[in-house]
Amino acid sequence: MVNAVETEAQLLRVASFVDSPGHESLMANMLSGAAVMDGAVLVVAANEPVPQPQTKEHVQALKMIGIDKIVVSSKQGGFGKL
Repeated sequence: MVNAVETEAQLLRVASFVDSPGHESLMANMLSGAAVMDGAVLVVAANEPVPQPQTKEHVQALKMIGIDKIVVSSKQGGFGKL
């Protein structure tokens, strides 16, 4: 026998993810997804000079829509490779 308790769940936090490579054509997609966010994580390639033009554009766009909490992380190599 399973005892169940009925309680109403309370939403504490929402996380949204927008994967937007540095292509010009995807900037509108990034902006529409980021418009409802409080902060951003910007992942940049560790094997390329920083900042790349698209990195500057993304930071500028985030600031334009009012996102000032930006964490920058670097990625080296491919994800999922063993």
